[in-house]
Amino acid sequence: MCMSILRQLFPYQQALRDWVQGTGELPAAIPELGVRYLLTGQVRLQDQEGQVTVELLDRATGHRLPGTLTVDFPRLETLRTGFMALLAQAGLPVPASQQPKVLWPEDLSLTVFTRLGQGLYTLFSAFSNGEQTVSHPQPFAEAMQHAPHSYLVLNIVGGVAALQQRYTEAVRLFEQALAINPVGVDAADGMRQSGIATGNEALEESWTIHKARMQGKDVQRALAQMWTQRGKKFSQNGDYPHAIVAWEQALAIQREFKNRAGEGTILNKLSLAYDALRQYERAIGYYEQALAIQRGVKNRVGEGPTLNNFMMTSKARQAPRLAIFYGKQAVNVYQAIRGDIQTLDKALQQSFLTSKAGTYRTLADLLITTGRLPEESSKPP
Repeated sequence: MCMSILRQLFPYQQALRDWVQGTGELPAAIPELGVRYLLTGQVRLQDQEGQVTVELLDRATGHRLPGTLTVDFPRLETLRTGFMALLAQAGLPVPASQQPKVLWPEDLSLTVFTRLGQGLYTLFSAFSNGEQTVSHPQPFAEAMQHAPHSYLVLNIVGGVAALQQRYTEAVRLFEQALAINPVGVDAADGMRQSGIATGNEALEESWTIHKARMQGKDVQRALAQMWTQRGKKFSQNGDYPHAIVAWEQALAIQREFKNRAGEGTILNKLSLAYDALRQYERAIGYYEQALAIQRGVKNRVGEGPTLNNFMMTSKARQAPRLAIFYGKQAVNVYQAIRGDIQTLDKALQQSFLTSKAGTYRTLADLLITTGRLPEESSKPP
């Protein structure tokens, strides 16, 4: 559960309450998050069954796909089968090899469903209100008491424990969930995230491998992603030497699989780390490698940031003309991408431009500082 996203969507408690009650407006922050598919719906309960009316919106095309799904307590097989059919109708089919994994044996009564809903609403309301703990966890305790063998209950309550940094309890609950549903990707990810949060690298690595196998993905590629994220965490903490070690591991895997685009991405990250350590010559060497690869595979999405970073490093080395040279190229790449995304949702276009505004500003400042008027291509969008 990413509470930072929740706060973006519902910045105050009333907004969350209105949304849950079906009277709220579509959260204004959704375009900023770059969400393409948006699923909304309402549950109507009657006796021991229910129905949920849903709408799947493709924000890139504006296409809306409505549907009505049966909520068949306690097994929920009809609900899950119906949802997979909706995804297939939307052109997002669940691969045949993965479909059985979606239909694990579940045991969720209407009573437990209600308790989980109450608990999650209390949790989300607390975090939306800026609180860090849930003062009334009773609904989760009751859900556990009534459904001790429900994968959904164990996984959700495990996620709550992890959110509240009770990682020992979280791991225990995720393990119980996985005993019921050995291919429960969400619980496996909970184990992986618990390993990351506690600095238990063995736990993180083990469950990165398990999760990849559950999803039918390549294990080595998953490990490359793990090393990449580990490097990012070190970098965010200012520990650039350890970030470099992690990214070198990721780079070795990307090269082993001849993943040129991935290799270019990691080389760019390494250049940033050496730049932060003021080892500019090494940074430039990695930038040059990254840029050659990105241009070779026509990866403009990666090329633009590399050129931007080249500009920033040149600026730090007191080489403004070189900085301007690379900055202009970065702006040209962004302008080309801007032309390619004209058919996308306006909010998605604006999100892209906003994320690149720093490049335009830095280039304009450099041009002004050196006494050269900004060219039209360097003006912020």
